[in-house]
Amino acid sequence: MSITLDQLLSFESRLHPTNFKTKEGLLLWPVLRYPLFRYINDFSSNFESLKTQRSLGIKSLRLLLKAVVLQNGFKFLFVPNLKFLYFGSGVTNVRNEEGKYYNRVSDDLLLLAEKESYIIEQYNTYDFKYPRIHKQHAASVSFEIIYIFLIKSGLIRVNAQEATQISSIIHSARKTFNQLSDKDANELDKLLTKQLLKAKAQYFLFSRLFNLKKPQIIFVEDAAYGTNSYVVKAAKDRGIKVGEIQHGFVGKGHMAYNYADNVAQSTDYQQYLPDYFLTYGNFWSEEINLPSKKVAIGKPSIQINASKESSKVNQSQILFVSSGNTYQETKRVLHIIMNGLRDSDTKLIFRPHPLEMNVEEKYSELLSLGMYIDQNTNVYDSIRESQCIIGDISTVLYEALAFANKTVISYRSAQNPQVTFPDKAVTIVDIEDLNQIQVLLKVKRNDASSTEDVWSKDWQNNFKKFIESL
Repeated sequence: MSITLDQLLSFESRLHPTNFKTKEGLLLWPVLRYPLFRYINDFSSNFESLKTQRSLGIKSLRLLLKAVVLQNGFKFLFVPNLKFLYFGSGVTNVRNEEGKYYNRVSDDLLLLAEKESYIIEQYNTYDFKYPRIHKQHAASVSFEIIYIFLIKSGLIRVNAQEATQISSIIHSARKTFNQLSDKDANELDKLLTKQLLKAKAQYFLFSRLFNLKKPQIIFVEDAAYGTNSYVVKAAKDRGIKVGEIQHGFVGKGHMAYNYADNVAQSTDYQQYLPDYFLTYGNFWSEEINLPSKKVAIGKPSIQINASKESSKVNQSQILFVSSGNTYQETKRVLHIIMNGLRDSDTKLIFRPHPLEMNVEEKYSELLSLGMYIDQNTNVYDSIRESQCIIGDISTVLYEALAFANKTVISYRSAQNPQVTFPDKAVTIVDIEDLNQIQVLLKVKRNDASSTEDVWSKDWQNNFKKFIESL
């Protein structure tokens, strides 16, 4: 049986997590919370893992060495007048028409102050994206090497008291969610210990680096998740403001952006969370329970792309967007849609989640039935070219609302949490209803002007006002 977010938050509230601390006095729960919740949730829901780690071959090793030498993360220490430092993920990089890469989360905003900003990205696939649009850019590999040295040398370790506290948290979780076996407990212990070791190494390193270089604000991708909370803490301890830029879906069902009230209201705990959460619009701010100050900025790519017209609009094309973590359910849904499209010339285009791998192999049966894999790099091209967009929990469904005259359909997943949309903007159906897809295609299409709360306008001025307010 799937465990709900309400059950997880009830467990969090009763745990009184601010009582668990390292020998240095740092709270343990900010680092352990998300990986623990994710493990419990994935286990109970049979979620597919979206792993991006690849083996380190000769080519990857060359790229890794190049990154250490040429894209060394420590270069930010030598940037004059550094105001904005961004810690992000290479997963959010896209390639433009000129063959240059940009980070779709950070670059549009930080290019407004390129000489005063610096981007440091983590690469899970050893796939370094160059050339770049934002020139002040580096890889985090140098930091990762330092973490490994600190841990392997024994300078950073988990002591007996901290290990006992981790075991206590796992024991409490097992009592509350009795689906966890001894094997699960052992796996969790290794996972959480590893997470804490890296976090302590992060605090050790960045508490020193931020003494040497003090930007006005750092932006940390996924800061609310907590896995980089000791970087956040190191910055706040030195008077540096911390922000997070919204990078995708957030809502009432998202465990990283919803905290138990007693945790969210704890001033001690707030030292591990961003001061500001920069959202796409007011709609998102009202969907979460995060103590950070919400600031509606907008999404540059939406404002730029939604106004473009396309000569390729296909009135007989459906775009299906995958959440990536419900593979078996997704296959079932796709089969139902394909069945509903029999004796129709409507094409079904499947757009995998950015972290899904081996897509053609996994969905080979559906491809043989006539489904197509989306070949567009830019998702907005795919939205423009389709008359209908279908999915369960994806930001693309909300993005489609910014494009006029689209039918947007969300089905109720048995595994992913239910999401909310602006009133009457989206057709919400049960999975079996998709067998009547040809009827659903005749549903009244959306009016893009009704989604201003979802996508705030004038992102440039909004961001400039935010920076001026710091």
